[in-house]
Amino acid sequence: MDQGDLEQAKDYHERALAIREENLGFQHINVAASLNMLGCVLRAQGDLEQAKDYHQRALAIREEKLGSQHIDVATTLNLLGCVLMDQGDLEQAKDYHERALAIREEKLGSQHIDVATTLNNLGCVLMDQGDLQQEKDYYERSLAILAEKLGS
Repeated sequence: MDQGDLEQAKDYHERALAIREENLGFQHINVAASLNMLGCVLRAQGDLEQAKDYHQRALAIREEKLGSQHIDVATTLNLLGCVLMDQGDLEQAKDYHERALAIREEKLGSQHIDVATTLNNLGCVLMDQGDLQQEKDYYERSLAILAEKLGS
């Protein structure tokens, strides 16, 4: 996917998903990982509805198997929030990113780079909603973490 060959990436992820579902069952935690990867490829291809479906399936599995406060749940919430933002469902995108942020801050600490990513995503949603002051606050927090962790 990172090399830009989205069709081949989609094919590989579809094959991996089929193998995992056949060998592990439809509710296995590794199936959720494949669903998320396929969702990412579909989002990159612009198939937002199908990407949303795959991320929602992954979220359901992860919440059931890991609990609603697991760090892997936060990852899926963040991915789903991005798809929803792309679809223009800003309220729901904000809700998912806020849930992801709460989990990440609790599990990773407030200065983790994944927290910065979620803060940035929330800033994007707030910008689209026109809440420029809160957007600025989230971007500034994200930038401070990134500058500390990666350098200015």
